[in-house]
Order: sequence, then C-alpha cells, then structure tokens
Amino acid sequence: MPSRFSNALVLAFVCVGLRPALAQSDSTGDVYGPANPVPDSQLRPLTTDRPGKSSSPVTVDAGHLQLEADLFNYSYTDQDGATTRQWSAPNVVLKYGVTRTIDVEVAVSGVNQFEYHDRGTGEITKANGIGDTWIGAKFNIFGDDPGDGPKNQGFAIIPFIKIPTAASGLGNHLVEATVAIPYQFNLPDNWSIVIENADGLRADHNGNRYEGDYQAMVNISHSLFFDDLTAQVEYFYDYGTDPAIGHVMSFDPAVQWAVTSGLALDMGDYIGLNSKATAENPYVGISTRF
Repeated sequence: MPSRFSNALVLAFVCVGLRPALAQSDSTGDVYGPANPVPDSQLRPLTTDRPGKSSSPVTVDAGHLQLEADLFNYSYTDQDGATTRQWSAPNVVLKYGVTRTIDVEVAVSGVNQFEYHDRGTGEITKANGIGDTWIGAKFNIFGDDPGDGPKNQGFAIIPFIKIPTAASGLGNHLVEATVAIPYQFNLPDNWSIVIENADGLRADHNGNRYEGDYQAMVNISHSLFFDDLTAQVEYFYDYGTDPAIGHVMSFDPAVQWAVTSGLALDMGDYIGLNSKATAENPYVGISTRF
C-alpha cells in the first residue's frame, strides 16, 4: 500500500476517533441523530459537494437525507486518432446525516452509454449499462457549525470505497479506495476557497496490481449578481503512478443557483488541460434534501 495512502488512513482514523468528544449536541444539550432529527428551524444552509470535483467539509444535518445528482453528464475526447464519447444520467449521491458531524454516503452511476471510435481502423466499440458504486462517509473535524473550531474554516475526512458494479466495458471490475481531505476558508464578501487533497488506490491499466493515485484541487467561489447564485473556478490535478494512466489536469468552471433553502441547480464543465485528460465534460445537476 503506498505510504501516502496509508498516512491518509491513519489521519482519518485518528481524527474520527477524537471527533465524538468535540460536538454531538446543540446549545441546549439535545443530541441529534436518526431518532431525533435536527429541527427544520435549525437546519444549516443547503451545502453540497457539487458542482466541481472538490468537496465541502460540511455534513448533512442529523436525521436528514440529501440527494445530489447529475441530470445529464457528457464527456468527449479526441486523441491519438480515436474519439471517445460517454453519456450518463442520472448519477446519484445519497447522503444521510447520522450525527451533527457525520454522514454516510452512497454514489451510484446510473445509465451509461460509451462509444470508442478508432478512425484509423474504423473499429467502433460500444458499451452501456450501470456504472460503479461508491460507499463512504464524511467526518467533519470542525466547521460544521459556527464556533466549532477556527473561525470561518472547515475541515473533514471523507473515505470512500468502490464496489465494482459496472456493466461489461464500463469499469475494471476491481475494488478501489480513496480518502479525501478538504479544507475550506470562508472569506469576506461571499468569497470561499477549498483546498483538497485525495489519496487513493487505483488498479493499473491491466488490472494486475494497485497503484497510488494522488489528487490535489483548489476551488474558488463567489456569489454572482445575487447571493443565491454562486460561480466557481477550480483547478484539478491527478497524479497516477501507473505510467499508462499518467497525469491529468483540468479547469472546472461552474455555477450553482440556490432556488430555495432546500433545492439547488447547477451546471458546469470539466475542461481538460493535457492530453491524458478528458477534453470536455459538461454536466447539469440538482441537489435537494428531505
């Protein structure tokens, strides 16, 4: 197991072990959970891990369910004499608040259509079906609530494991894992910055062994025209130790509109910055909670 991934796991377990002593109740001493959901009057503003690839350190309120999904996702790449296209929808992430600082999450890739066209040989390869499933949790270390930790900052540990449920031709049929660590700074005048590191284990291109996968991203967001409309730009870098997979860089602009206190719509694009990256990946999404 690569040392950086091991270190991330150790950090996750240490922080998670310490977290329950920090805060599990409100100012009145009421403990919230599945049997005692956070009252609607005390719900935090709707906070999502979309749009973009980075995550928020804020968890879903205890006893509440949150849905975040791609309504449409399309990717396109043209390189080395071949064109790759993929459509998918809906790609759904379901989150459930277990405590005020912990939620559990399941990410399911819906219907996928994949097409690879080698213009040199004329060969066309197609595949369709469901994608892989990711199961994980978010452990907020501080910043879920005002006065919890350093002012205007948030920090979380987000471990995930991939269950290989993808149809033939859409996945590598192997278990993989990642641990993401986002740190958020809320600045004056509705500016926000998220700096995130994610270390993972990813199967190599032959599926013979696991390689390290190390990601770094910086997300800067600000309200646009009015407070309920937020624009963001993000730089994403993925370093894979498998030479066949290589390095991936992208620039990811997006906007999100908070339609109501419990509903948000978004749209964005992942724009590849190097030959290994997907050239274009536009998407439209929705987030809501119950």
